[in-house]
Amino acid sequence: MIIVFIARRIKLTDERKKKIKNLRTKVFWNPIVRYLFLNSLKLNMLAVVVFKVAEKAIGDVAPAIAILAVLNGAPLVFYIALRRNKDSLDTETTKNSIGSIYAGKNLASEGRNALVYHPWAFFLRRLIFVVITVFKFDQPQIQMLAHHVLTVLMIAVLVYNPRAYQSRSQKIIEVGSEIFMHFTSICMSQFCVRNYDSAY
Repeated sequence: MIIVFIARRIKLTDERKKKIKNLRTKVFWNPIVRYLFLNSLKLNMLAVVVFKVAEKAIGDVAPAIAILAVLNGAPLVFYIALRRNKDSLDTETTKNSIGSIYAGKNLASEGRNALVYHPWAFFLRRLIFVVITVFKFDQPQIQMLAHHVLTVLMIAVLVYNPRAYQSRSQKIIEVGSEIFMHFTSICMSQFCVRNYDSAY
């Protein structure tokens, strides 16, 4: 971005201006999209914890509100970006710009609805789990129950559209990882105490 900033203030040929614009497209949106996807759990946890421990003054919780608004409003922004570029999603320029939103997804008409509801399911799942974890911290059995329910719902979302992914192997990996996570959580829940206060 520093390069783009400097380039705007010096005289460049049209060809170099085009290269700078392409550079900005490649290095700006995709990293932000990936950052939101990879850090959604941590950012949600950070913001929700502030709500639990901070004073009720608006100044104390304003940053947390901003984080939650930006993070969980991201699927709406993704939807708008996908809609504006719906006719060019398979082009190299669009992939370099916002391709991280729909990486691995089927861009054919029968699979495009997954481009909309998958991000919503992804972010909403993490928000619900974080809220339950933070506000029901002393009740691990409720946390495990929430994890079971959210995982089953996510599996349902993944198998809802059989043509959501570009290849069958991608779908097997996505659904298989969720099933493995669900099986692991069931096994771990056998050792879960019902209440921290009663156990200690």
